[in-house]
Amino acid sequence: MSFATTQATTTAGSEESPDEGEQRLATLRWVWPSDNRVTIVSSTPAILGRDPTSATQLDAPRVSRRHAQVAVTASGAEIIDLGSKNGVFVNGTKCAQARLAEGDVVRLGDCVAVFEAITPSGLPGFGQLGHGILGGATMRQLVARARRTAEGTLSIVLAGATGTGKERFARAIHGFSGRSGPFLAVNCAAYTEATASAELFGHRRGAFTGAESAGVGHVRGADGGTLFLDEILDLPLPVQATLLRVLEEREVLPLGETQPRSIDVRFLAATQVPLAHAVAEGRFRGDLRARLEGAVLELPSLEARRGDVIPLFLEFLAQHGAGWKPKLDPLLAERLCLYDWPLNVRELENAARRAVSECRGLDSLTLRRVQELSALEPSPAPKTRPPESPDDGSAFAGRRVQQPYAEAELAALKTALERHGGNLTQAASELGIGRSRAYRMLKCMPRGA
Repeated sequence: MSFATTQATTTAGSEESPDEGEQRLATLRWVWPSDNRVTIVSSTPAILGRDPTSATQLDAPRVSRRHAQVAVTASGAEIIDLGSKNGVFVNGTKCAQARLAEGDVVRLGDCVAVFEAITPSGLPGFGQLGHGILGGATMRQLVARARRTAEGTLSIVLAGATGTGKERFARAIHGFSGRSGPFLAVNCAAYTEATASAELFGHRRGAFTGAESAGVGHVRGADGGTLFLDEILDLPLPVQATLLRVLEEREVLPLGETQPRSIDVRFLAATQVPLAHAVAEGRFRGDLRARLEGAVLELPSLEARRGDVIPLFLEFLAQHGAGWKPKLDPLLAERLCLYDWPLNVRELENAARRAVSECRGLDSLTLRRVQELSALEPSPAPKTRPPESPDDGSAFAGRRVQQPYAEAELAALKTALERHGGNLTQAASELGIGRSRAYRMLKCMPRGA
């Protein structure tokens, strides 16, 4: 299989982009076969198919010569079947014509793409972004910001749902910083109030029962480097007070000692819930939040970066399978993109590990085989938006309509939105769901709710 493109398409690493300033563009990012091809969607209709004159030539099985047309209209981006033999599928549903929204999954024959709305600076495709971070446009922009903040000494809070890779990102920030000392990761949830102070700040011999030798503590252990405090909200309040003083004074007083020790440590903290929410609940100190939030980097859910799913999956297969690079059944590629991945990158990597364990050595992976190993059913099943849907004021803002959510789910989102002043990102983070899912739930709420 191969892709050939005309001027309407850009490739990974290309400096070419439309002269449209920083306005948002729509693209179809072709994730399978995976070679970082991107079709720019504009008001000029782009033909997709095997014909060499197509805006994007899809030289793959079950693709017609002139398979489909995609363009931006007054009501948004739309894709139209041009009478293809095998049809056009949007979010797993066959359709003659459909309106596209950010994150929609399009399949033409054996080719799968994700519809994205990005800035021209975000056009380069998936790849290594430095210090073990992989991703496309969304992660590229986040890594660029991380590089800038890494150069200073500000403490940084990494926010994001479980499995989004906060520790890996913290390690990358340490790498970008150029600090010569070690990177230490501490799980605050592992400590009780009785043990946290000694483990973090150190102690002299005999400072407490069982202290048969002196302990340096994690803070001094990270001197000259970076200390990553994972699950920072689980740190007991009395220990938070001590940590605040460490941050303010840049010195630590080990238990049982009278003289503080100077330190040079960069502090990173991770949380699944916004610190502001925890402060409002009384389980986190507001002054400590102010010290830690020198910068806040929010890691996106995997659902919010569907275009990264296939290349990440292939990368994990190669990593854990000693370079194994099987072909993917197009239906499997489509399903991988459509699944919401509630446990994010961690869940995707586990799915790849299971595939390696059971299927390594096979030339190809099918949807049926992988479904036997992992639950990959879209939940809830996406539906396409009809082209006649009323315009919502943005060509690319509309989300695909979903099957109804439980009333309890919608009520929880409504309450979270009220608590966060209508901030959807913070409300979604509180509930432990992706922002895209929260937006779809919002679409299902009765008007005026």
